[in-house]
Amino acid sequence: MMKYITAIIVSLLFNSSFSQLKVLKDFDFQNKNYKFFFYESYNGQKSKDSIIKPFAISDSKKLEELKNSWIGNNEATEIPDCGYDYTIYVIEEDSLVSTLSVNTVCGHIHAFGKETSFDFTPNNPFKSLIKDSDVYAGVFTSSVLLKSRRLYALLKNQKNIYYKSVEYDNWVNYDGQFSYNIYSKNENIELKNRNEIIEDLYNKFNNDDVFIKYSSISTNSLGGYIYCSSAFYEELKNNIPIWNDFELTLSKIGIWEPWSNVYSRKYYSAYLFTNDEKKLDELIEKVKNIEGLNDNSITIKKY
Repeated sequence: MMKYITAIIVSLLFNSSFSQLKVLKDFDFQNKNYKFFFYESYNGQKSKDSIIKPFAISDSKKLEELKNSWIGNNEATEIPDCGYDYTIYVIEEDSLVSTLSVNTVCGHIHAFGKETSFDFTPNNPFKSLIKDSDVYAGVFTSSVLLKSRRLYALLKNQKNIYYKSVEYDNWVNYDGQFSYNIYSKNENIELKNRNEIIEDLYNKFNNDDVFIKYSSISTNSLGGYIYCSSAFYEELKNNIPIWNDFELTLSKIGIWEPWSNVYSRKYYSAYLFTNDEKKLDELIEKVKNIEGLNDNSITIKKY
């Protein structure tokens, strides 16, 4: 009898550890090259450990240890109100593939790019990390939209210098934005997988010239912004998609606004970051000597 009970306990312990949710499960640190750039985020609850100077980790052993030790309690269905105290930019094989928004105080992470969310026991999994290098940033700013787009074309494909995605620089390919909210028709019906919803939106729009961002999610609703032209917006207003497949309705659409109206925008910035200070300095000097960009309409700051 004791052998039988012992076997059950061992089995339960094994299955419990085997089924643990590793927060970084989607990243293959053993077979691919990664860099994690850690930034302090300013829009959430904080602990004293999260007040940091930006740093980078590229050592695969350190990242694998973090992967094995950072365990989630469950996949999250709602984004909590506590905001985030860390933003982590994930570089895979020299490309920005994900942005991790983390709050260590309330125990939540959302992985943009991977589109996964986890709740975890509140703690700071990063406080004992030893940095591999510092992080350097260059901000290129212009009040002229066309010049900013020319800067983007020049800056976006630099090796070992990383450019934040169009989610942050939505002015690159789009002329404005409007807000949207999707709700379940019945409060008792939960939204299905958010990735399926966004993919379905793209399919229904049948338009490559839009970018769909979601910034809020709960069990019964999904909301955010759609970046597009004014022509697309006018077309959408007259032909709102039917949502039979997800049993949803696009029930509220905001007003389309050009970038000049959004946050009273008067300038456009391109933000780059790297752990290679020499390469960043070389790029700054290159831009300063390009005809048409080396005038007073463009400012460059290094941090």
